[in-house]
Amino acid sequence: MGEEICINERLRDDELVTVLDKLETDKDEDAFCLVCKRWLYLQSTQRRKLCPRAGPHMLRKLSARFTRLHHLDLSLSTSRSLYPGVTDSDLLVVATGFTGLRVLVLHMCKGVTDTGISAIGSGLSSLQSLDVSLCKKLTDQGLSAVAEGCHDLRILNICGCRLVTDILLQSLSKNCHKLEELCLQACINITDTGLTALVNGCKRIKHLDVNRCTNVSDHGICTVAEAYSTSLKTLKLLDCYKLGDKSLFTVANFCTNLETLVIAGCKNLSSYSIRSLSGCTKNLKILKMDFCIHVSDTSLNCILSQCTCLEVVEFGGCEEVTDAAFQGLWNVNKGSGLRLKILEIFRCPKITVLGISMVLKACRSLECLDVSLCPRVTRAGCDEAGLKFPESCKIRIYDPSDNRTHFPTTSSSNTTAAQRLEDDQNMDSKLSSSAMIAIPSVSRGLVLSKSCQTLCTLPSSSNINGMKRKHSLAVSKLLEIVKHKLSYGAKILPLGREKRIISKSFNTHDSEKLLHATRCSIYTTAGAIAGILFITSEKVGFCSDRSVKTYSASGKVLKFQYKVSIPLGKIKGVGESVNMKRPSKKYIELVTVDNFSFWFLGFPNYEKTLRFLLRETVRISP
Repeated sequence: MGEEICINERLRDDELVTVLDKLETDKDEDAFCLVCKRWLYLQSTQRRKLCPRAGPHMLRKLSARFTRLHHLDLSLSTSRSLYPGVTDSDLLVVATGFTGLRVLVLHMCKGVTDTGISAIGSGLSSLQSLDVSLCKKLTDQGLSAVAEGCHDLRILNICGCRLVTDILLQSLSKNCHKLEELCLQACINITDTGLTALVNGCKRIKHLDVNRCTNVSDHGICTVAEAYSTSLKTLKLLDCYKLGDKSLFTVANFCTNLETLVIAGCKNLSSYSIRSLSGCTKNLKILKMDFCIHVSDTSLNCILSQCTCLEVVEFGGCEEVTDAAFQGLWNVNKGSGLRLKILEIFRCPKITVLGISMVLKACRSLECLDVSLCPRVTRAGCDEAGLKFPESCKIRIYDPSDNRTHFPTTSSSNTTAAQRLEDDQNMDSKLSSSAMIAIPSVSRGLVLSKSCQTLCTLPSSSNINGMKRKHSLAVSKLLEIVKHKLSYGAKILPLGREKRIISKSFNTHDSEKLLHATRCSIYTTAGAIAGILFITSEKVGFCSDRSVKTYSASGKVLKFQYKVSIPLGKIKGVGESVNMKRPSKKYIELVTVDNFSFWFLGFPNYEKTLRFLLRETVRISP
C-alpha cells in the first residue's frame, strides 16, 4: 500500500493561489472554496469584486472575510430588496471596514444622504471611482467631503444629482487633480462658472458628460474645449439648448483627439458649424446629432466622407436631410466605403428607398440600420427595389399599413424581405395543418385572461401505439397549466372592470379615454410583476394585481401596490425585442425622455398592444 498524500500538506498558500488564478469560471471558483476552510480563506482573500446585499450586519461580516476587496457594488439589483436599500448606516460600515476599496457603486441608492457619503470621503482615501448616480438627496456638502478625502479619484458619476451646484466643481478642481472621467448629466444647477473652475485644477479630463445641463452655454464649453484640447475623448452635450455655433467651432478646432461627440437636441447649431466637424475631428468614431434641425445634405455628406473612422452615426429627426446626403459615399477610403456599423436615420421624411440603397452600397459592414418613422421607406418599397441587406444586419423599418416597426433578420446577404415573408407564411401554413386544442375564452359574461389560453399542438394523424394515451396526458397537463395560472394570479375579469381599475388607481379626468387594456407583466429588479397595462389618450399606466411585499429596516412587513404612470409626451420611443433562446417570448420596451426603460412581457395579444403604443406615441410626438 502506497503512502496517502494530503494536498494541503504539500502545497503552500502561494501555490494554491496560483491554482485559483487559473480557474476560468465562477462555478469553478465556488467549488474551490468548498474544499476546506483553508481554501475558503484563500479564495476570500483573493477576491477583488463583490455585489452584496445591503445591511450593516452582513457588511461587517463581509469586511472581515474579504480583506483585499477593491470593487464594491451596492447599487440596486435583483439580489437586493427594493426597500429600504442602502442607507447611511451601511456606508458607515463600508468606510470603516473596506479601507482598501478603490471602486464604489451606489447607483440608485436613494436613501443615501450627505452623512453617509461624507463618511466615505473620510474613510476611503484610496477610492478611485465613485458612482452615486440618481442618489437625489446628495448635495455639495457630502460630495465635497469625498473630493477633499479622496485625492486619487479618477472617475465620478453624479448623474441625476439635481442639488449639486458649481461649489462641487470648485472642490474637485482644488483636490482631485487626477480626475479623468466626470458625468454631470441632468445636474441642472451646473453653470459655466463651475466648468471654468473645473479646468483650472483638473487637467486630465478625458470623458465629460454634461447632458441636459440646461444652464451651460457657449462660454463654458469653449473653455472646456480649449483646456482639454489634446486629452478630451468624449464630450456629451445632449439637450444643452443654450449652445450655439461658437461651441461647435471651438470643439472642432481644438479637440483633435475627440472620439465621441453627442450634440443631439442642440437646435441652435447651424449647418455650417456642423460641417466644421468634418475638417478637424479625424478620430471621431461616434456622432449623435438627433433633432439638430439645421443638418443639411452638404454638412452630413462632408462628415460621412471625411470622418473616415466613424462607426456610429445618429441623425434622427433631421427633416431637411434627403437622399443627396449619401451620394458618392461608396468611393470613400479608396473605394472600400464607410466603416459604419450603426446608422440611425429615423423620422427623416425626405429620405426614400433610393437613399437607403446608397447607404447599403457604401456601408458594407453595417450591423444596425434604423429607418423607422421614415414614411417613404417601407417594407413593400424595399421589396420592390430588391434591397439586399448585409449579413446579420438588424433593420428597423416602419410599415404604415399595420402601424408597427418590423425587425427583419437575414440568414444570408442574398435574402430579401420578400423571401423572408414567404418563409414566414409557409411556416404558418405548416402550423395550421396540426390539430389545435384550446380553452374557451368566454363563459357566462366573464372574459378569461388570454394568458390562460394555452395551446397544445398535436399531430393530426399517427399510427404509433399509445398515441391516444399521450393525447389524453397532454389534455390533462393542459388543464393543470390553466389551474396553475389561475392560482398564480391570472384573474377572471368581468367586462368593464378595466375602466373602474384605472379610475381608482390613477388620476384621470372626463376627457381622458381608455383606448386599450391588457394583461401583462412588468420586469423590475425584483423580477416580473403581473398586472394590467392601460393605454389612454394621455398616458400609459400599469397596476399590479397583488400587493408587493417587502421588509423595512426594522423587519416589519410592508405591502404596497406597484404602479407606473408615464405621460405619452414623456415617451421617447417604443421598441420590441425577442428572446433569442425562446423566440415565442416577446418584450416591449418603453424609453422615456430621461433614458429610463420600462420592460413589459407576457401579452395575450402582443401585436395589438404594440400597435396601440406606436400609434399613440407617434400621434403625441411633435
